Amino acid sequence: MAQYPPLAPHLKRAPTPSNLAASAELSRAAAREAVRRIGRATTALHALAETEHPSTAQMVAAVAAWTSAQDAIHAALVDVAAAAVLGGAAVSTTARGAFGVRPQTLSVWLQHDTVAQLRGVDLEKVDGEWKPVHASDLRELDQEAANGAGSAAGDTDSGAPDTSAVAAGAHVPAAGAQIPATGDVDPEVLAADRAELQRLGIDMAEVEREALGGGA
Repeated sequence: MAQYPPLAPHLKRAPTPSNLAASAELSRAAAREAVRRIGRATTALHALAETEHPSTAQMVAAVAAWTSAQDAIHAALVDVAAAAVLGGAAVSTTARGAFGVRPQTLSVWLQHDTVAQLRGVDLEKVDGEWKPVHASDLRELDQEAANGAGSAAGDTDSGAPDTSAVAAGAHVPAAGAQIPATGDVDPEVLAADRAELQRLGIDMAEVEREALGGGA
């Protein structure tokens, strides 16, 4: 039977009042970024849906633009989940309820520079960023992250998704996988998408505003 590393200790700490304030603010920012990435990823599909006689090349390009953006979208959703964990959400509930994965898997994802690392730490807002009040807390977090990385590296199965998630078709990148930026979509595909949207008179900025709740 596979053995999984324990959850990072800081993820079990009680959230501080500043954690709650930061969680609410950061979750909104993370959600907006997720919507933006989804919007960009669906640009080609949106253009395809509005094209009366699309070519097969356009169909393939639309699917390619969406699939190539999945890791970036997943990373944005992890940031939303990280804000929830920062605010006190249980890792086990978040892992299974939001992603359909083991808590240990989500714990590994949260180790990659997410705000969940700050749970249980007193924070203050400095130059628009939430940072630990005490430098010693930051050093402790760095040490814990280093220990956690070593534990994950020693267990190749620590980031394996639940079989239920795989069966459901969930896109679950392996632990430690590099998350590509949204700009990794083929520039030629993006250029063709923009030209098609312009031809159809579709304003993606307006589409994003409506998705974010800013429409009239």
